[in-house]
Amino acid sequence: MSIGAFDLGLCLASSVPPLLLLGAMGLINQRLGRLGAGTRILLVSAILSLAAAPFILSTTADKVFVESMKAYVTSAAESSGIDSGSLNGVDEAIGSSIRTVSSAFVPLIFWMLGFSWLYGSRMAARSLTKTPEERNARIAKLKLGKYKVPQVALWPTLATWIFLFVVLAAKLGGLASILAWNLALCSALLYAVQGLGIMGFLSERYPLARFLRLLAPLVVILIILNSTIGAITLIVLPMLGITEVWFPYRNFKGALK
Repeated sequence: MSIGAFDLGLCLASSVPPLLLLGAMGLINQRLGRLGAGTRILLVSAILSLAAAPFILSTTADKVFVESMKAYVTSAAESSGIDSGSLNGVDEAIGSSIRTVSSAFVPLIFWMLGFSWLYGSRMAARSLTKTPEERNARIAKLKLGKYKVPQVALWPTLATWIFLFVVLAAKLGGLASILAWNLALCSALLYAVQGLGIMGFLSERYPLARFLRLLAPLVVILIILNSTIGAITLIVLPMLGITEVWFPYRNFKGALK
């Protein structure tokens, strides 16, 4: 249905994702029994992922959609004056992008909701608190240096990583591969945040770590520009977080008593 240049269907379709995200953020901020903020974010992320999964999987498997994406990229590149010989890898690039989206949409949703909640909570702590003491206390609680994954998540996390290893070893594809990658990346993201929390804690305690903290923006740029550095970071941060189960990085003195 169209009204002149206004496409009502397109408008409704484009308004659904932001409305879903707003609804998800509202649900996260509701008090659900004794569930903490982290558990609520995980729960709402799972609900939103289940709602989005049929659309994402059907779209990425649609040959018409894939061909239209290839045609769009080729047309845009040719109109920009790019040599046609440079377009030989378009098919592979589109295929790689589709595999990435289908294999990582759950951790992407979890990351968006978690970051939005953390940023919004910090903004609220700064603007809604009446006294500086109360504001500083609330902001201190929201620091990544305070974040730790509950120990009950250890074995489910290891199970998702073993599941991914089995899928890769058996060279399974389709739904098994998509499920394994999403679960493994989502659990790895949990411990990657804990790894960031360890680094944030150390940066506040040791001068050298503070200097390294200043280099964080440069590291982020390198991760984005260099896939090798990005892959190493995606391995190191979760491993740093999960090994805190055995090595209390934030309380070595207490461990030695």
